Amino acid sequence: MATKEIEIKFRIEDLAALTRALKQAGFERITRSTHEMNLLYDLPGQKLLKRGEMLRLRKYGEAWVLTHKAKSEDRRHKVRVEVETRVEDGQEMDAILRALGFEPTFRYEKYRAEWSDGKATSCWMRLQLEISARSKDRRAGSTAPRGP
Repeated sequence: MATKEIEIKFRIEDLAALTRALKQAGFERITRSTHEMNLLYDLPGQKLLKRGEMLRLRKYGEAWVLTHKAKSEDRRHKVRVEVETRVEDGQEMDAILRALGFEPTFRYEKYRAEWSDGKATSCWMRLQLEISARSKDRRAGSTAPRGP
């Protein structure tokens, strides 16, 4: 189902204070801090990146999700249409994407905890990132990323 995502990111120095503030605002924790692996795909010539779009295969805990994010609207905060669906088998989805001409271009891992008040969702994340080459293109690397 397509949804419009409004994304605002903050640097958090005190996680305990954030947790207290979320609880005071009526948010409840939906998921504990859970490992996720994200693999971004693009077509040769980085057609998606040039259009401001993104195609991502994510493994969150044991669940796989394929997501397309459209180009962001020109606003103060990042606002864009997001379409995602659960995937039964991430390795098979990776094989399908490659067969269609998509190539994995960037891989990152992080830990995410989700909170909600029933109207909005708040996520906090710890990012683990390893970059093997320097480039102006955030998705470029010296070799193609490993698959899922």
